[in-house]
Amino acid sequence: DGLERLDFVLHHARRLGLKLIVVLTNNWRDFGGMDQYLAWYGLDRHHLFFTDRRVKRAYKDWVHHLLTRVNTLDGVPYREDPAVFAWELANEPRALNFEDFDHAEGWDHRTITRWADEMSAFVKSIAPHHMVAVGDEGFLAGGRDHWAYEAPYGVDHEALTALPHVDFGTYHLYPDHWGTDDRWGVRWIEDHLAVARRLGKPTVLEEYGVHVERAGDISGPITRGWRRREAAYDDWNRAVLLGGGAGALFWILSGIERPGELYPDYDHFTVYRGDASSRLLQGFARRFHREARACTLARGADHG
Repeated sequence: DGLERLDFVLHHARRLGLKLIVVLTNNWRDFGGMDQYLAWYGLDRHHLFFTDRRVKRAYKDWVHHLLTRVNTLDGVPYREDPAVFAWELANEPRALNFEDFDHAEGWDHRTITRWADEMSAFVKSIAPHHMVAVGDEGFLAGGRDHWAYEAPYGVDHEALTALPHVDFGTYHLYPDHWGTDDRWGVRWIEDHLAVARRLGKPTVLEEYGVHVERAGDISGPITRGWRRREAAYDDWNRAVLLGGGAGALFWILSGIERPGELYPDYDHFTVYRGDASSRLLQGFARRFHREARACTLARGADHG
C-alpha cells in the first residue's frame, strides 16, 4: 500500500498548501535504494546503477509509473499535482556508498553527470511543468583545500546544476560528518551561491544539521550541543537569506511515531515541534517570507 500512502500525503499537502520535493531513489540502502536495483540484476558494483542499461531502464520504468499515477483519493495525476514542488533524481547520489558494492574503478566525475542529464530529460518529458533537481550534496571541483572541493565520489555540483533540464541546485552541510567546523559552513554556502550566480539558477541549502545530545531516551531534552547548534543555524540561515539563496531546509523535523511516543532522535539532528531549535527556525522561516534577498533580486530582474 506504499503508493496509496503517498496518495494521502500529496492529497493532504495540497489541502494544507504545502509543497513537496519528491525523491525518486536513495544512494543509501535505507528502504533498498540504488543497491536494490543492482541486486535485482545480479550486479555488485554500486556505480553500475548509473551506467548499466537494464538498471537505467528499470529506474525509468519506476519514474514513468510514479509520475503517470492518478491519485486514488482525488483523481489528480501526479505529473500535474501542484503539491509537487519538484522531482528529485536521487538522495545524495554518489559512485560509492560505503557498502560491499563499492568499487574504485569504472567511474569518474562525469559518470553521475551523464546519468543526471539523461534522467532529468526523461522526467521533464513526462512532467514538463514540474521542476527537477538532482539531490546532490554539492561537492565542488576545485577552489578550496578540503576533500569536499575535489569532486569526491564522482559528484561535480556545478556540472550537475548546469544541466539543461535541472532547474535548481541542491547542496548539503554536515560539519560533524565532514570533519569541518561550523564557520566553514558559511564559506561553503557562499561558494554555492557563487555557483548559482554563475549559472543563473536558484540554489537551495537542502539539508543541514549539527549534532546534539539528549537526556534519557533519545527523544529527551537536549543536554549538550544546543549553543553550538544555535550559533551555527543562525549563521547559516543568515548567509542564505542575505546572500540570495532560494531556501534553507534543515534535517530533520520529527513528530509522533505512535500515540504518546515521539520518533527518536537516532542521528542527533532531530528538531521537534515547540523545542528551541524549532523556535529558532520558525523565526527564520518568517524572515525568508519577508526579507529573502533571492525574492528581491527576482523582482528586480529584467523579464523582457
